[in-house]
Amino acid sequence: MNIREKVRRMMEEQHLLDNEPFEFASRRFPEFPVSIASAIIKEDIIATNVEIQKKFLNPNQKGRAIITDVIIRTKDGRIFNLEPNTYRKGAILERGLFHSYMIGTTLLKKGEDWKNLRKGGIILLNQYDILKDGNALSKFRMQDEITGRLASEKGITLYVANCSYRGNGPLSLLYEDLMTNYIKEETRLPINRNVVKYLLGEEVQIEMTERQEKIMREVREEASREAAQKATLKSAKAMINDGISAERVYRILQLSEKDIKALNTI
Repeated sequence: MNIREKVRRMMEEQHLLDNEPFEFASRRFPEFPVSIASAIIKEDIIATNVEIQKKFLNPNQKGRAIITDVIIRTKDGRIFNLEPNTYRKGAILERGLFHSYMIGTTLLKKGEDWKNLRKGGIILLNQYDILKDGNALSKFRMQDEITGRLASEKGITLYVANCSYRGNGPLSLLYEDLMTNYIKEETRLPINRNVVKYLLGEEVQIEMTERQEKIMREVREEASREAAQKATLKSAKAMINDGISAERVYRILQLSEKDIKALNTI
């Protein structure tokens, strides 16, 4: 397999959880990550700003900083961090906690009292069941080990999504959309062009490559032929029911053997 074939294979296997498509979709349509966060936390988020590839420095100015994939800031001062992941294993909880600590420092403005602490969330969207628990979504917050009582409703909540989950409910449908192969499905999701059009349910005028225009034209022509064939067969059936011999109908309408077989199944 040469380099070009390897690149093509890699591109064909991409979906919206891969970094580049996810970043492209989020930049083009800020409502895309907002809709995901809303579905995860089960609340309609009113976003004031969506930031892509935001860097957070370590508060002590040393150690590792983080570069977040998507940051959503809300009207009421909350903050949500979305991180798509395609690896099969890893210290996912530790990574989530590190993000929680780093971003948690921004839930209060400079000089603001601790009583004004706001909510926030780290949403890890995983292609695989990293936690190996079979759950569609797992939530982690500070709580008492025995009673399960939460320390507070405020602060950062860590959400770990298993996008390989195929059960019932809206989350399963959301995950399936996120993992749709957007290149092989390019008649619906054109490559690098408005990749979340159908996910958002919006009709947006998009620019397509010549190859994509050819595919769409062929799809429309095939649909037109199918509609014409159905109309012809419907007329043939009506003529036969009116007493005209089948052989004559076949000859008049110039039906092929394939058409005749299809007619016999109606």
